[in-house]
Amino acid sequence: MNIKKISIIGSYRRNIDIMTNIKEKLNSFDVSVVLPISGNVIDRNEKFVRLEENNTSLDDFAIQNDAIKAILESDAIYVVCHNGYIGNTTCYEIGWIASNKKPIAFSEMPIDLPICIDDKYIMDEVVFFNKLKNDKLVPINIDCCTCNMKGVGKKCKKE
Repeated sequence: MNIKKISIIGSYRRNIDIMTNIKEKLNSFDVSVVLPISGNVIDRNEKFVRLEENNTSLDDFAIQNDAIKAILESDAIYVVCHNGYIGNTTCYEIGWIASNKKPIAFSEMPIDLPICIDDKYIMDEVVFFNKLKNDKLVPINIDCCTCNMKGVGKKCKKE
């Protein structure tokens, strides 16, 4: 398996427990999960949710920059979007992922992402694990959408 570093991204506020559960499972596949650092959220009510392990001397922007760096150094990214929710920060991160042509998969169809996502990127964690083992993950191609859909939460309708 060529994939050695994984980032699991999504809403720390809503989905950190799911994310850390998947992280524990991935660790048994001989991969390093660089994000999330842990599941220890300081305050879910803050505008920018921090983990206990985040450097307290850094501001929100610096922490987000560190997260983007870790994501872009990853070989693949799994987006946890329980009930379709990913949030603003994850939308921003997905833009970086797409522009850097990183392999990505989503746990469910995101409802708050303002781009079309092809069904081939939607997979549960078991399918994701199998694709990891077989090097079958592909970068997201946001230029492939031919449906000209407007709005968010839309499934891509191929011609």
